[in-house]
Amino acid sequence: MKKLFILLLLVSHGLFAQQVDMLCWNIESGGAQVEAITERLSKDFTSVDILALSEVSLKDFPEIKSAFAKAINAKVGAHITEIGFDDRLAVFYNKERFKMEDYQEIEGLSLQNPGLRPAQVLKLKDLESGKMFYVVNNHLSRGRAGEEWKRYAQAYMLQNWARSLEDEIIFLVGDFNFDYETRDPEASRSEAFDILRLDRYGNVHLHWVKPDKIIPTQCTWDERRNTCRYHSVLDFVFCNEKALSLNPKSWIIEKDGEFPDGDVRPDHRPVLCTFNW
Repeated sequence: MKKLFILLLLVSHGLFAQQVDMLCWNIESGGAQVEAITERLSKDFTSVDILALSEVSLKDFPEIKSAFAKAINAKVGAHITEIGFDDRLAVFYNKERFKMEDYQEIEGLSLQNPGLRPAQVLKLKDLESGKMFYVVNNHLSRGRAGEEWKRYAQAYMLQNWARSLEDEIIFLVGDFNFDYETRDPEASRSEAFDILRLDRYGNVHLHWVKPDKIIPTQCTWDERRNTCRYHSVLDFVFCNEKALSLNPKSWIIEKDGEFPDGDVRPDHRPVLCTFNW
């Protein structure tokens, strides 16, 4: 009886909590070799449960799916967007841990432009706990000068979508192109960063799962200065109020020798997010 009481006490305090590992990564289609990506998956990300990628080509999609399944030693479910040319979004998940309840694409985010990606929305059910949650994979518009309105519109649509499901657990991940300057974030970041998070009264609806260590997530190599040209965070994890109860945390993953990336490795760093049931 005493052992049973201790066991119940441990469970009630979350010591047997199940951690979910989710990774988002822009793999730079056309600028990196798929072999470098699959090798990284097999060596560094064997505990990942959900993999959300941007800039995925249709031809590399099957190879990445197979590599991820081998890396985590499990059956994998996967979806790739219908449009996006060679810069599509793709999401992969461990089918032995989750059941997919629904999949859709928020087509409005493409702004009627086949070169822009709709967000991927995956509704998953944790097979052990029975809990449901949403993963939304994104790659917002980069655009040229004068085209920032596209990113603003996409951020506004995403916030409205998330607010329509405020009683659900929602994570939004991916390359948001928010240009969050690591050296002076208040002075330099896209207005879309706040359009996504805040309503017009300044109330927070989506929270940045902010890493303790803020470093650039993308590197355009400057040969003359022998360093990265920019110092911005482009890749993020956001969540709604309901998801905060799961104690989400995130890290921008560094690796020795990752830059300059040349034509071999992606020019973005992966971002890992964990949360616990």
